[in-house]
Amino acid sequence: MEHLCLHRRAALGLGAAAAFSLITPGRAATSGQPVVVELFTSQGCSSCPPADAFMGVLVGRDNVIGLSLNVDYWDYIGWRDTLASPANTKRQRDYAKKRGDNRIYTPQIVINGHHHAVGSDRATVLRMIDEEARRTERSVVSMSISGLGAEIAVSVGPAPHDILRKESTILLMTLLPIVTVAIEKGENTGKQVSYYNVVRRIMPVGMWQGDSAALKLPKETLLSDPQECCVGLLQIADSGHIIGAASWGFKSRQS
Repeated sequence: MEHLCLHRRAALGLGAAAAFSLITPGRAATSGQPVVVELFTSQGCSSCPPADAFMGVLVGRDNVIGLSLNVDYWDYIGWRDTLASPANTKRQRDYAKKRGDNRIYTPQIVINGHHHAVGSDRATVLRMIDEEARRTERSVVSMSISGLGAEIAVSVGPAPHDILRKESTILLMTLLPIVTVAIEKGENTGKQVSYYNVVRRIMPVGMWQGDSAALKLPKETLLSDPQECCVGLLQIADSGHIIGAASWGFKSRQS
């Protein structure tokens, strides 16, 4: 498995095609399902700040749930990433394994759990987002999150089509809307970088096999900061495709 920081070596071609498509060809979708865009980034990689700034643009789009996941494998360069998590690194590796291409690099954007691109390649990323936004009601599963007193309620609808009736994980992520870091060492020495929708925890909270599901989870065990928000994902276990998504706690458009 190869780790590439894009300022050091030329990026290889995009990975293997997804095993199956969840996009229905034709006109733009009416599902209203947001496109999930995950940016794997690092404070220790000098090619990442443009992608981090781009994420600040993406989180402002109505049809996008943007997530920043800082990884820890560049810490040895000279700066320990203050937001990095081994769980984020594992998630990136799992994606590469499921795609079958073992492509791991920073900055890397993964879209709806299967497409990937260089995180600062705005044209390619926007094209992929637009393609994923064409999904119809038959290719996504409805999902919602709400706050009920001391609990977080997660609701997942039934599979609208047999192709989606696959064993899937219900994930809950907690995140901070924005974190600005003054980087004191390493390749980004002296830079102050803002990170948007920073993932702090990734928690599997249930499994789904095609029927409606409802979960209630205590806020006090989920949220460790009053500024934290939540994103819920429904993700096919064997392929990584994200077929449902919802958010809670955002003061802006993702409320």
